[in-house]
Amino acid sequence: MRQRRLMPSLVLVLFCLLLFIPLLMGCPGAEGNVAKKLNAEPEISVYFHETKKTERMSIEEYLLGVVAGEMRPDWPVEAYAAQAIVARTFTMDFIATGGTKEEHNTDISTDETEAQAYNADAITPEIRRAVRETKGEVMTYRGRYVKGWFSASCGGQTALAKDGLAYKE
Repeated sequence: MRQRRLMPSLVLVLFCLLLFIPLLMGCPGAEGNVAKKLNAEPEISVYFHETKKTERMSIEEYLLGVVAGEMRPDWPVEAYAAQAIVARTFTMDFIATGGTKEEHNTDISTDETEAQAYNADAITPEIRRAVRETKGEVMTYRGRYVKGWFSASCGGQTALAKDGLAYKE
């Protein structure tokens, strides 16, 4: 019962963090990190590290597996929506700055040590709804994708992005 009362608070905190931290910190980035207005949904190449195969899919299809991989299956749709926006922003920035071209000759990988967690088997109707309702939404600041770092699990202790992700700015 206590968890049910905490869930709305958790969603509100996550939402506030997603909105206000980038505004307070600013988000300068690499030259490739320029957000572009797209006329069509991007199709991306994804390296599946489990099978060592590459597949082309829409970014929205890829995000279904990312949201499912990064979050628990019983969270509110609003939390999934926030995660979809952050994950989409991360994906677009990741691809704009080189992706996994050097490693796999693809845009991105399902290996969470290279990009984001991915679990297509855990996609729920709520995750589908959240990704669909936020389709195309990304976070930008001054024309660049926001570095909206997120973590599915911190092991009880968080770290600065510069410590855990080799982020220098």
